Amino acid sequence: MAFDIGSFRVDVDTEVNGFWHEVSGAKLCIARVGNPTYKRLVRERLAPHIRKRLSEDQIDQILGTILGECILIGWENLQENGKELPYSKRDAVRLMTSQEYHDFRDIVVYLSEQEEFYRADYVEAIKKKSQSGSVGEVQSPTKQ
Repeated sequence: MAFDIGSFRVDVDTEVNGFWHEVSGAKLCIARVGNPTYKRLVRERLAPHIRKRLSEDQIDQILGTILGECILIGWENLQENGKELPYSKRDAVRLMTSQEYHDFRDIVVYLSEQEEFYRADYVEAIKKKSQSGSVGEVQSPTKQ
């Protein structure tokens, strides 16, 4: 039996524009870590510090900001302290850089690293199911 490299084909649009995940009643739109925007921002933000010894907190702050800017790119039905929290890039950065929300950040990072959500065959199957009414609608995040 031959190895079919086609099973590794990714949906590049989904890697950059995100995949919607249901997490505890909320929907999170999460792009893939390592997408071109992420790589560019990591180079731009870390390059000036290449010869410096950054503390772990400084590195966490830089990477958390990047996560909020290009990985956690949308949400629906998310609350903070019992109040609806509409999506904004500013709040995404705040949540991804906050020490208090490091467990939430860990969930976002975990989901962004799961390759199957960004594989072309998986994305196509989800779209087909949503068209047949079997699952919720797959949608692109609102750019804000």
